[in-house]
Amino acid sequence: MALEGLRVGVTSHRKGSELEAALERRGAQVLLGPTVGGDVPVPVSRILADTDTIVDARPSWLVASTGVGMRLWAAAATEHGRIDALREVAAAARCVTRGAKATGGLQELHARPVWSSERQTDADVVGWLAGHVLPGDVVAVQLHGSALDATWQPLRDRGADVLSVATYRHALPEDVAPAEALVAAVLAGDLDVVTFTSPGAARNLIAIAEAGGAARREALVDAFRERVAAAVIGPVTASAVEALGMPVWVAPRRWRTGDLLRSLETWAATRATLPEARPQLQLSPETYAVSVPGGAHVPLGERGFAVLAALARRPGVVCPLDQLLSEAWGHAAPDDPSAIKHQVARLRRKLTGTGVTIVTVRGVGYRLDRVGSEVGGHR
Repeated sequence: MALEGLRVGVTSHRKGSELEAALERRGAQVLLGPTVGGDVPVPVSRILADTDTIVDARPSWLVASTGVGMRLWAAAATEHGRIDALREVAAAARCVTRGAKATGGLQELHARPVWSSERQTDADVVGWLAGHVLPGDVVAVQLHGSALDATWQPLRDRGADVLSVATYRHALPEDVAPAEALVAAVLAGDLDVVTFTSPGAARNLIAIAEAGGAARREALVDAFRERVAAAVIGPVTASAVEALGMPVWVAPRRWRTGDLLRSLETWAATRATLPEARPQLQLSPETYAVSVPGGAHVPLGERGFAVLAALARRPGVVCPLDQLLSEAWGHAAPDDPSAIKHQVARLRRKLTGTGVTIVTVRGVGYRLDRVGSEVGGHR
């Protein structure tokens, strides 16, 4: 079996049991330790107050971030007599969505988007809106469970008024014992890889470890840097994991559970030959910089960072040009793939002497090759 003997920790809550069963069918030894207790609804009084503010403001734009969030919003509005007014707002506004699930949720308001982010990130939505909003526009945002208000600041900087409604939040599980067991297994070296399918799962894992003291948190992060691989469902989760100081080793091209499983199979089959010092390459999403073996901190810029991140999340795997364009530019991806060539050339210049090698695979794309040689990594 493809994952025979691989020791995998699973942090998922909603589909954790399904992922556990799928891994076990492939021969993996699985430890299920959900770090998210599910989506906890925000008090209805708060949802209604925010809804009334949005209805009164008659926004120019309406952003749907998640399917579950839109359904909860519509349910609260229906139960308390606001649904007709909310649907009128959606009909008058230009709606945008953060991916297919949010588009489905928007249907609760009988509305369709004028644009939807294929990248499925807040940053992509903000970037697209920044090119379309006008001073004085009102933008209403349905926030997802781990959204950060600062993400929408670029729209305010352009003179727009941003209003928001949060319908749920990510909570810790009621019983944290399984998650505590997963933390202990990581620290003891009893796991080879841990899967993350949401940013909240990663942040909560760190919070659970930190409850035992700052030293325990640092030990957990060090374990992920040195011997335990992080496997993520997509770039949003990858950025959250990297922002916590942990490298990502496994990331599928498409953001689906089946693709994550196939990526794990590829990683398991090739991990003995992967770049040895990959954990020493630390990405900093907030500053668009990378720390390389030897401690040098290299600023890369937004596009260059995104290209390197896409490669680094799949060490030893060839990334096609269309994938790099999508992950680095999102909605603004140019038609000319030579933009990737220029970014790779800049990256190579900036990373000269650091041990980071980006290999060209003619006719296909690029691959992150060996990073240094003096430090051991995943085996």
